[in-house]
Amino acid sequence: MKPAYNFDDSIHKVIVQQDLNQPEGLALDPEDRLMFFSDNEPNARIEKASLDGNERKVIAYKGLLLVRALAVDTVNNKLYWADSNKLTIEGCDYDGSNRKVIRSFTADSVSSLSYHQNKLHAISFAGKSVFAVDASSGSILYSREFLSEQPMSIAVYDAESKKSVTNPCSTLNCHHMCVITRSGPKCQCSEGFDLNSNNRTCTC
Repeated sequence: MKPAYNFDDSIHKVIVQQDLNQPEGLALDPEDRLMFFSDNEPNARIEKASLDGNERKVIAYKGLLLVRALAVDTVNNKLYWADSNKLTIEGCDYDGSNRKVIRSFTADSVSSLSYHQNKLHAISFAGKSVFAVDASSGSILYSREFLSEQPMSIAVYDAESKKSVTNPCSTLNCHHMCVITRSGPKCQCSEGFDLNSNNRTCTC
């Protein structure tokens, strides 16, 4: 991770590395202070963890082949993913329960996924298209093909649904960066630096 609005690439921290071989998908829930990520080697799985990389737990692995895209419904605590080899969009609760296949495809795999208001907006890399699936029924809601360009990723923004939130990190005045963990905000140091005893400043 790296601090937002800081364009110095030397300030960054590796928060998850152990037992990772081919990490690809990533989705964040800042309200519940959780991250979800997929690792596809040697056996595909999806894990959840605190935003600082601690409290890791595998929540899905059976039947997974190649998970490249993840999305979250932060209101209902639902996780969705696209399996590029199975050609499916699937979902489950944050703890891995109530797993189901939302939609199966015959040819095109999904390379990017974004959730908004019970719609899963997706990119078909091979089909050069953007489409949306109803998260409950799996029905296709719209589809648009790009003839000259290749869409790579999708994100959905809605000004009307923006929330006013306070930043717990604003009072810490961290030297390098701050992360909001399950237990509260904590200062973090960039790679090669150590956090001092004041839990705020960093030294090399």
